[in-house]
Amino acid sequence: MKNEILKESSREVKTFAELMHGADSMLEKASNGIEGSYYCLISSLILCAFSFEAYMNHLGIKHYSLWKKEDRLSVLGKYVHLCEHLKIANPDFGCGDCQILKSLFKYRDMMAHGETHVLELAKPVKRSPDDMSYILKSEWENFTTLPTVKKCLTSVQAIINKMNYAAGLGEYAFGSGIEVSDVEYEMINKASNSGAAGRADS
Repeated sequence: MKNEILKESSREVKTFAELMHGADSMLEKASNGIEGSYYCLISSLILCAFSFEAYMNHLGIKHYSLWKKEDRLSVLGKYVHLCEHLKIANPDFGCGDCQILKSLFKYRDMMAHGETHVLELAKPVKRSPDDMSYILKSEWENFTTLPTVKKCLTSVQAIINKMNYAAGLGEYAFGSGIEVSDVEYEMINKASNSGAAGRADS
């Protein structure tokens, strides 16, 4: 007779929370000025955008069944739909957190559908020819700065927490999923193959 452990468990995987933790982690690394911090800023912005999109699905599909997984709705369209459902004021994408959110998703789209551009500059330069301040940058490169990343994470987290509270799910949305387990011990009758073999040879 042997003891066998049977474990039954469940754990809610909050993808949006894990993505936002990643965005925070990348921002912290960039703030510390580590080598490659510029790419940490890019990663933080993209993870933040992905987190918001995942949260829209967390509420819209899991909790309210407002659309199906295969439905092709824009992320900001889902946001507007959820605000209506939760009786939150319609988003004003011309100011505040919503304006930053809109800029973030413009950045996300530029990175997801990246193109190669030739940038040109034609204006008088009064400084020395080797002055690096005149290096041309694309729109997404100008967006990738430490202050901008901080603003994006602060605004997106505020929007998500506000929606989470309105949905009755608590003031803080980014807690990790908790695993719930049930462990049972059972006595399993297992014959000893070696003993059986020994008796056959005698």
